[in-house]
Amino acid sequence: MKKIKIVLTLFLISLLLIGCSKERANQLELDNVIKQLTTSGVELEEATIHNPSVFGATLNGVVPAEYRTKDNGELYVYVFASKKDLDQGVDEFKEMTETMELIRHSKYVIDNILIFYVNSEGVFDEEVNQEIIEGMESL
Repeated sequence: MKKIKIVLTLFLISLLLIGCSKERANQLELDNVIKQLTTSGVELEEATIHNPSVFGATLNGVVPAEYRTKDNGELYVYVFASKKDLDQGVDEFKEMTETMELIRHSKYVIDNILIFYVNSEGVFDEEVNQEIIEGMESL
């Protein structure tokens, strides 16, 4: 009887560990995302963007990493702890902006990552947009 309890306990622990590792495997990290974007041709420079923008707002407790692109655009990269947290952040953004007229922008979502690409100067570089799409697809 004691051996059965030990085997059952070990089995349950291994199931728990497998479940945790699958959750972690589906989560992307900022370094991986930036590496893929630069590999696909996106020229990024880490920046502190001083003009307050709704695209750089804290969403579901997450402050985005901020980058400048070669066209002087802004890239906001949110890394959420989970897909569920990301969904809550996206919902928060929708609520925050539902009565606003937003400038032209692109939104990219994959796993636990949310990216906004905007250019407040009104110039939207389709080449940069395509490079971002290619980088996100390769994640």
